Amino acid sequence: MQSIEEAAEEYLKDCVFERDPINAFRAGVEFAQQWHSVEKELPTTYKNETFGGILSDYVICKLENDKYCIARIYTGKFDGIKCNDWIDSNGNYLKDDKVISWKPIQLN
Repeated sequence: MQSIEEAAEEYLKDCVFERDPINAFRAGVEFAQQWHSVEKELPTTYKNETFGGILSDYVICKLENDKYCIARIYTGKFDGIKCNDWIDSNGNYLKDDKVISWKPIQLN
């Protein structure tokens, strides 16, 4: 996932002579609101769990059925098979609801 600093540097490369604050603001809003396709990128997993896998932070997920939920992804092995499973904020696996995209939850 591209950082805010990387997005700002990329935006400034496209500016020719002067910086337009309105377009800069719009670019910032677009960056903050972007969705990440699960086919291209998954949230970073880093929190160790006692059952041998790692978890991501909670993110907002867009589901295939046009619904949304708060969930995180678990990466690990189950019976020797690598898995990436989505778990909602109630601790339930999203088996029937396919996650198609996600975005970070902005807390600040």
